Amino acid sequence: KTLTEESGVTHKFTLRPPAAASKLQCTALEWNASGTVLIAVFGRIDMSGWCTLPGVLAAWSLFRRDFDHEKPPETVIDHSSCLMSLACHPTKPSIVAVGSFNGEVILYDLTNPEPLVHASQIDDYFHREPVAQLRWIYDVEQQDHVLSSVSSDGKVLFWSLRHALTYPVFGTKLSLHKPVTANNETQSAATTSISSALRHSGSVHGGTAVAFIGSSAESKDCTVQMSPMIVGTEAGGLLGCPPPGIRESLPRLKNWDADAAAILSYVSGRERVSVQAHVEQWARHQRLRHIDAHAVFSSKPDPEALFSSENQRQTRYEAHSGPVLALEASPFHRHCFLSTGADGNLRLFSLLQSRPLIALEPAAFTALLGAGWSRTRPMVFGVSAANGMVYIYDLLKSVATPVSVLTPPNGSSVSDPATSIAFNSRMRSLLATGSGSGTVHVWDLSWELANASVGEKQALAAVVRKLSEGDDDDESNDASSSSNNSTSSDKESDDNNNNNPNAVLEETPTSSPQEEEDR
Repeated sequence: KTLTEESGVTHKFTLRPPAAASKLQCTALEWNASGTVLIAVFGRIDMSGWCTLPGVLAAWSLFRRDFDHEKPPETVIDHSSCLMSLACHPTKPSIVAVGSFNGEVILYDLTNPEPLVHASQIDDYFHREPVAQLRWIYDVEQQDHVLSSVSSDGKVLFWSLRHALTYPVFGTKLSLHKPVTANNETQSAATTSISSALRHSGSVHGGTAVAFIGSSAESKDCTVQMSPMIVGTEAGGLLGCPPPGIRESLPRLKNWDADAAAILSYVSGRERVSVQAHVEQWARHQRLRHIDAHAVFSSKPDPEALFSSENQRQTRYEAHSGPVLALEASPFHRHCFLSTGADGNLRLFSLLQSRPLIALEPAAFTALLGAGWSRTRPMVFGVSAANGMVYIYDLLKSVATPVSVLTPPNGSSVSDPATSIAFNSRMRSLLATGSGSGTVHVWDLSWELANASVGEKQALAAVVRKLSEGDDDDESNDASSSSNNSTSSDKESDDNNNNNPNAVLEETPTSSPQEEEDR
């Protein structure tokens, strides 16, 4: 038997891309909020320079009575350039955000005959290069989810739907710095600290992935005000930032409305005075008596100043030796996140340590293109690889060896890369993977891989503690014992910690003496 068969993972069916996507790859896929619709976007992950190909979004309603996987998708939306990223709204099943190769952030409502709802502009204040990833995160002040976008132009921006994507609410720019590597050496990567010297040097690094640490977006435990942000870069850097939604309280500004004042409140203190003066001078020249958000951007302030975060404290995590290709936060642990890279490394990090708890190489010299954490099993996650394989790990069984390796089904090219992976949060046995040929595969997970055991959340916390202490003994019985012997007091403590992601800001990551010297 193959490892796939032994673990009980079976290939359910293959979904073919629409005709418009015949020359495209599946660049991202997700299940919608209800778990009944699988949505994929198509572009080219190997595209560079100008994009001359169209992009396509496709959606399959897998639970419709007349669903037939051999038929074309129920919904197909064309776009003028390749689509590179996708994020389904956490609570609204029909709302989907996509990012284009040209830098647009686009919002669709799949239930409308005219699905386009909003689209951002291409500008110095928005994105000018491919939008590598999108994430929804809850904003306590707005009492709604906001959309974050990271791009290879070096910006991370945050968008509110009530502003119709006409401008970002706030953002930050990534600038060159030196993160820690495995040999205590340094390597070019990125930070969000924009000092004057760095701004004038123009050393901006492209962002490739973003994740918010704390809990799942669906539960609203993950908030822009409380959840630390991790950003991956083209140079391999992993940068930890404080919660991006923390802003200063400003005195009432004459002639500034609430939205304009909110944008100014996110600007760092040293830059805020110059931005305010610039906007007000422009408003006087235009004979404007009222300054709104549109006026702020129309005045063309220095983008480096507007998106500066020079007063924030950043944490550097051990860098990959190639571009970071995926970041995924644990939905069940307030400190854990995964990273994968073009160097073929899969790493499990704790927010409190600069070095990974686990560093694995599922396949030698093979880039890991995607990563996903089970939404129902705290100890299960998976990665998709350029060799076409998908590796499923269960920390309850082993911290080093995958429990299942999903191979391309019969008729698929062995060299066809597995570009993306998505666990279903509602229909827990379903797993979807995308491929370089554009096909989408749906898999059935075994009961064991889909359903959590008693005390598994506490078992994950125990494994993380053990690995943090430097004990990397790969004994499955230890993990199982932790799961079965968790006390009620441990559970209460862990639940309290998970409900307070802000507690991580009161702790500092551990590092070696050499790392402290580098800092």
